[in-house]
Amino acid sequence: MDLTVLPCNALIGIQKAKDVSSLLTLKEHKRLHNHLGTLHASALFSLAEASSAEFLLRHRGECKEIR
Repeated sequence: MDLTVLPCNALIGIQKAKDVSSLLTLKEHKRLHNHLGTLHASALFSLAEASSAEFLLRHRGECKEIR
């Protein structure tokens, strides 16, 4: 599963990292800044959540859907 194509992740600009020391990256964009001009916490939390999912996919494999 490519987590970067999920609607929320694609909307905020989460991308696969080119650097092998990272899993995913967040393309910085002004729309992701808060009123202080820094990256909004919700964007950082989204990156962390997607990165944890990416880690599990890489190390545990795809999860089969339960029906």
